[in-house]
Amino acid sequence: MTTKTSIQIIGDSNQSMDLTKPLLKQGRKWLKRKVTMDELEQRMISQKKIYHPMWVAKMLIIAERKPFPPRITPNMGFVDAVSGYRGLFTNVPPFQSVNSDGLVARPILKSEDQLQPYIQDLQSQINKKYLLKKPKHEIREVFLSYLPLWEYTIKTESGSQTFYLNANTGESEEFLSKLWEDNSWLLNK
Repeated sequence: MTTKTSIQIIGDSNQSMDLTKPLLKQGRKWLKRKVTMDELEQRMISQKKIYHPMWVAKMLIIAERKPFPPRITPNMGFVDAVSGYRGLFTNVPPFQSVNSDGLVARPILKSEDQLQPYIQDLQSQINKKYLLKKPKHEIREVFLSYLPLWEYTIKTESGSQTFYLNANTGESEEFLSKLWEDNSWLLNK
């Protein structure tokens, strides 16, 4: 659905990423040979920006350490709102509100109630780092944000191939895109 709506995105939208190298890398992978940017542009069927929904949870981890005061560590996790894939951010990304200029994908996990089992799984991932006493978790904020991606379709000898690049980093999102068709990460099917 392409409508101009105000959404919160992950990353810095003002950053203009040079996608030449990632495009050539993906083109070589699908065409199985070296290609030039001109040849890749000739083979390109479509190019569009999409916004992929991701739930973000800001949490505090409170580890008791008697007789010392508890250690309070902030942490941030994400849950892919389509595939259910989840994990912890290694760095805190910037978030900002923008008017969407591309396709905004619809989430399968639409409410915070559906999200509770996924957040509990994130908390159990954190608990594995603590050997003795498990910490307490305090959820500060849960919100829906969107990851900006570029979707490219190129013509190959065997048909056409679609691939996704992260609009913030230029990295391939092949792993994530394969999970969108697979329901293995969804907990409440």
